[in-house]
Amino acid sequence: MRPFFVILLVVFCSLIKGQNILRLKKGNDCPPHIGKHISIYIDETALQTINEVTTPGAVKQFTASSHDILNFNITKSAIWCKFSATSPEQGDWLVQYTNSSNNKIDLYTFKNGGLIRTQHGGIPYPKEERTLVGGHILFDLDLKPGDTLTYFLRSVGSGPMVIALRAADIRSFFEEDHTLNLLHGMFYGIMFLMVLYNLFLFFTNRNKVYIYYIFYIIFSTLFIAFFIGYIYVLPEFFLFMFNRFPVLVPALFGFFGLLFTVEFLNTKKLAPKLHKAIMVFIMLVLLPVFLAISGYPHESVAIIQVFGIVLAIISFATGITVLRKGYRPAKFYVVGFGAYMLGLVILIVTNATHISIGGIEAYSLEIGSAIEAIMLSFAIGDKLNIANYENEKLIREQNTMLEQKVKERTAELEEQKDIVEEKNKEITDSIKYAKRIQTALLPSDKYFEKHFKGLKK
Repeated sequence: MRPFFVILLVVFCSLIKGQNILRLKKGNDCPPHIGKHISIYIDETALQTINEVTTPGAVKQFTASSHDILNFNITKSAIWCKFSATSPEQGDWLVQYTNSSNNKIDLYTFKNGGLIRTQHGGIPYPKEERTLVGGHILFDLDLKPGDTLTYFLRSVGSGPMVIALRAADIRSFFEEDHTLNLLHGMFYGIMFLMVLYNLFLFFTNRNKVYIYYIFYIIFSTLFIAFFIGYIYVLPEFFLFMFNRFPVLVPALFGFFGLLFTVEFLNTKKLAPKLHKAIMVFIMLVLLPVFLAISGYPHESVAIIQVFGIVLAIISFATGITVLRKGYRPAKFYVVGFGAYMLGLVILIVTNATHISIGGIEAYSLEIGSAIEAIMLSFAIGDKLNIANYENEKLIREQNTMLEQKVKERTAELEEQKDIVEEKNKEITDSIKYAKRIQTALLPSDKYFEKHFKGLKK
């Protein structure tokens, strides 16, 4: 009997080792990623149920992950994650799905081989069907001290499939969210102020460039809210919009960004070749929306990602071109879009390569967007100053011209006055001369009185 127990012990130990059980404990300031504790199975049909993937044959197809964050990009497959967790402590243990895309997320909890709970999360599910309603996708782990439970998590949808799971007690998530909410609040406060500032400029100047920029900020902020999870605290209308038309907001974000670029940089005059390319791209940027409406959500998301890169390149190249032609506000435009592009590149590269740079990658898009909004507002203000300066310069030139014309007219009038006075003098002199001749030729009154006095009577 002893060899049998030895063999059984070896098998049990190998299973425990193979499972790489997640051991949860309190005291983590930042909830850790658990990617290296999970196994992955890709269901290319996206039709398999929990009963099908938990059969002994299907479980063997799960492969261990070697990364904390798993990036499958855009896929029509359903991604299944399997992990086991235990804890010696009592706590409200949670697992967080940090990618807040429009995917359907289901968590199945097993104890002693039996399914004990099913939970749902993600935009496609109504609020009443989600386990925890808040700014992120959270599930209860239902762990009691000494328990070892097994979990199967299914993720499917049209959004980018970046699976980043974190597990900790509720206190750790709460403390982290307290800090993050402050930082996110600062970002949204900046964006809100930029909207008010440009709305004020619009009402005082009536220039459509401000309207384009206001809509650009609004859709940019909505896109970031969706990306980082805060879309869940917005009204259900926004969830419906992102669920049914996932590319609408980024498409409008790009659409108004290009309209702003054309109007602000005066591309028709300062960059005519790029202007033509931008006008063509403005028409193309709504193509993904029509694809999504037509029933091709994955294709629409793939195209909008490519369009996003093209939009950034075109915008940056246009800013550089106009700046080289001496248009001063373009320097703010270039710095702003450069900051946004850098944030986007950091986010994409760190997700794709599973590299972390001190956690800043999680906020790179917000930081870049905030810098961009501030720089573009400076650019608009600088353009307004230049316009005011040009207006003042034009007024000064017009006043100088008017003064010169007045002086010239005054000189003409003085000249005409001198001519008239000269003529008057000549006429007066002629009259006086004629009078002297008349006086010299004609007898005087006394002469007439003396010689013709009787005749007069």
